Amino acid sequence: MGGASLPLAQNHARSRESHPAHYNCTSRKRLPAEDSTMSISMTGGCACGSIRYECTAKPMLQYKCHCRACQRASGSGFVPLLWVPIDKIELTANELKYYAVDCDSGRELKRGFCPDCGSLVMFQPGFPDIVIVVAASLDKPSEFEPDMEIWTSSAQTWDLLDSSLRQFEQQFTAEDLPHIFRS
Repeated sequence: MGGASLPLAQNHARSRESHPAHYNCTSRKRLPAEDSTMSISMTGGCACGSIRYECTAKPMLQYKCHCRACQRASGSGFVPLLWVPIDKIELTANELKYYAVDCDSGRELKRGFCPDCGSLVMFQPGFPDIVIVVAASLDKPSEFEPDMEIWTSSAQTWDLLDSSLRQFEQQFTAEDLPHIFRS
């Protein structure tokens, strides 16, 4: 992989915020096994091609977020997202511009987008060592396989939820992650 390294790690040095667990898990779908169809190497970028990235790890987590911040950012009912280790993703062309928002969870989220075309590409979530990739930015977005849906309490009535996926009424927290990955 060539190009500049993704300048994300320094933003994750902040201490973790603790939030009470607010979720209602209505389904017990297991997370994908190691033989998932998603490639180990993923590439993607923005709509105009100015931003490009490469990731050399399978996603740790894949989900659809229905929070109002994601609805506003996407202009849709949800944003499809993939968690990947920050040290396994690299920008290979140009730099993202970031816009920080306070989410419904109370956590600050930095949205990374192309400064030329405005395409949403990835998020800095405030969890250390994680970057969240927007599935629509993948070169092969059909490989996205959601494990769960979050912020279902904010889902729009015209946006049908997938009853086969694990459902969280609100945001999972860092404390919830061991439970999520164990299930």
